[in-house]
Amino acid sequence: MEPDPAKELEAEIELLKRIGQGDRRSFEELYDRFAGVLFSTAYRMLKNQQAAEDVLQDVFIQIWKKAPLYDSTRGRPLTWALTLTRNKAIDVLRSMQRRSSLQGDVQQIVQSFEHSQD
Repeated sequence: MEPDPAKELEAEIELLKRIGQGDRRSFEELYDRFAGVLFSTAYRMLKNQQAAEDVLQDVFIQIWKKAPLYDSTRGRPLTWALTLTRNKAIDVLRSMQRRSSLQGDVQQIVQSFEHSQD
């Protein structure tokens, strides 16, 4: 028998309420429910396992801290968690792009310096 989606949604909302009150068991249960799909989302965006694991860890820290702010009228708990994951992965991608750009700039400066020394 498949789980009732309405009851699942209700249970997830209740988990977030309890997490907002500092309930570690509820946090563990939410982690068990969401970690797979959140990791898959981060990995699909970043194409790097370590970076996806780091994003997952950061997202669950955010969930722990921001659970009291969750508003069930604005969306499902999974949608909220996926949004946090997507935003964090985008931040990581931007950081990687900036780092790559800076490395390219440094290489150009070094090459210019080396050519000026010839």
